[in-house]
Amino acid sequence: MLKEFVAENREEIIRRCRVKVAARVNPPPTEAEIDHGVPLFLDQLVDTFLGYFVVLAEDRRWLAEQQIGGHLGNLSGEGDV
Repeated sequence: MLKEFVAENREEIIRRCRVKVAARVNPPPTEAEIDHGVPLFLDQLVDTFLGYFVVLAEDRRWLAEQQIGGHLGNLSGEGDV
């Protein structure tokens, strides 16, 4: 949900942050901070979310495969006395 919020509101978040940083007195903002800091941070944040969801999907797939394998093992009579 946060990933979608950031993606949908990226430009507004950047605009608001630029206004706040530009109004900062001490220390005075650099041009790089105003132009690149927040966009870079948001890109990294979204990349982190995407990486997390890829890993989560892979983990779920692996768990499903393990569960299917376990059920098939039980159906084959393994472990029955």
